[in-house]
Order: sequence, then structure tokens, then C-alpha cells
Amino acid sequence: MVIDTGLHSMRMSDEKITQLYRKHLWLIPNDVIVNEIDRSLRDPGSLTAYMIGRKYLIALRNEAKAALGPKQFNLKDFHYHVLSQGPTSTLPNVRSRINKYIKCTKNRLDEGCENFSL
Repeated sequence: MVIDTGLHSMRMSDEKITQLYRKHLWLIPNDVIVNEIDRSLRDPGSLTAYMIGRKYLIALRNEAKAALGPKQFNLKDFHYHVLSQGPTSTLPNVRSRINKYIKCTKNRLDEGCENFSL
């Protein structure tokens, strides 16, 4: 997010951004840094989308953990249901799937849970 906003709103130079990458992601190759800078220049906001999605999924995972508790929450099952929605699914669709995962994990006899894979 720092790189994306730095390029577009703070007018950071490529050199400054490369320094940031080196400071915080020291094992990243130069060609990857150049590609990330180019991608951000071509598609402003694309790098921030990853962080928004990450925060959303972490919050959703925490909600599922709280709703199911340590005995019923299964991280592999959670990941399965998130990933089963495919790479182009919207965050609200993923939330809907996770809500159904929570509901059907709590009670497999609930309506709509008959064929729901856990």
C-alpha cells in the first residue's frame, strides 16, 4: 500500500520505492521490484486491493473462529470454503459462503446444510 500510494499521491521516485522494498523485503529480486513499480504505474490502486482483501479475510476468519470456537473451527475448512469461491468471487460472496460454513458447522441438520460439504 505504501508503494502504490507513494507513487501516486506522494510522488515518490522509483529509487525511493526501491529503497523501501530493500528495507522491508530484503530478499526480493530487482526484476520483481521493477515489475511491481510498473504494475502500480499502469494500474493505480491495484496494490492496495491486496491489503483490503487481506484485512477482510482476516476479519472474516476471526468472526468464524469466534462463532465456532476452538473445538469446531478448522482453519483448513475455512480456507477450503474461501478458495472454493474462485479467483474472481466478490468479498460479499465469500462472506456468504463463510456464513453458511459457520451455520452448517454448528448444525448440519439446518435447512440448506444437507449437501453442504464441510
